[in-house]
Amino acid sequence: MKSLFTLILVLLLFAAATARAEPPVRSPMFQQWVGRAMHLSVVGGRIATEPNGMQFGSGQSVLNDGKVHEQVSYTGNGATVSIKYQRTAPEGEFSIEIAVDGRFHLHNSVKAKPEENVDFRQDPGQPVVLTTGVESKPVVLQSPSLWHLLILHPDECKGQLLPLMDAVRPELHIARTATGIEAELVRLAAAGRQSDRKQWATWIDQLADPMFTHREAADRKLRAVGPAVVGFLGGLDLKKYDAEQQFRIRRMLKSLSLPAGEDTPEYAASTLIEDASIWLALLGRPDVAVRKAAAQQLAMILDGPLTVDPAADPASQQSARDELRARIEKLTTSLPIANSPGGKAAGKDLRRQKISEERWHW
Repeated sequence: MKSLFTLILVLLLFAAATARAEPPVRSPMFQQWVGRAMHLSVVGGRIATEPNGMQFGSGQSVLNDGKVHEQVSYTGNGATVSIKYQRTAPEGEFSIEIAVDGRFHLHNSVKAKPEENVDFRQDPGQPVVLTTGVESKPVVLQSPSLWHLLILHPDECKGQLLPLMDAVRPELHIARTATGIEAELVRLAAAGRQSDRKQWATWIDQLADPMFTHREAADRKLRAVGPAVVGFLGGLDLKKYDAEQQFRIRRMLKSLSLPAGEDTPEYAASTLIEDASIWLALLGRPDVAVRKAAAQQLAMILDGPLTVDPAADPASQQSARDELRARIEKLTTSLPIANSPGGKAAGKDLRRQKISEERWHW
């Protein structure tokens, strides 16, 4: 009898130690205010929000059964709608804040396993920030967009962020889209784009043509390329061009950077194709075909050969990738800051992002 009691006690203690603060997706309050009241999508690499009906009013609702405390606060004035849901339980805390102005904050803490704490924050005009681990020694990762975050930090995202996002809003299909983006990037790189870049450079030169009709024709041709040319335009050193060329390039960047709808793998890949930091991350992937595509694209973007051997074991190429990272960082910090869908501040972080951050595992 004593041994049975001991076994039961051990099982109870084990259950308590392994308990997780799972997202309260079955909570009626959560379903009403988070599951149904707001429509979420990913647009331009950012979480976008639209209200499903509620436009006006404000208030607060609270439920407390002695163990679990739930609270929702909402505000709507027509132009701005926001909802904040919080749940506190013995096993941990969960909260989510959503607003149509672009704010999105997701937090989940686990008392028994603080190393599994997750905090994801998106504020208008700022990089997205993922914080994981214990409060005293957190791991903080930031990127210009959600897609950057998933590609540059796949292990951290797959282990902690994606399970939480999928539980809260599975219809977003974030993991599937991210996988599709990588596959589309490799496909585009394998197709070869050197001829495209030469043609784009020719049209850029024609923006300074003495004939107005020729300048207009070159402008139309560049715009017709669509989002695929955004990275190329954003990487140009505008000081090399005259005032009208600079004006037209900036205008194209502004208009072409605005997504037409929810992100698809094809659209997202076309906006990332010229981003050297993305390809540097892919250069460390296990799949040799991905590494070869990344090396090819990086050599094109940097306009020169690489010292990294994509056919070799990625672990053996770490020092070569470190040198390449420094080379890319020098290039990106010397470029002018371009506009971005996330606003001026996001554009600044996109250009001056510290590629050599010690927690970036490539």
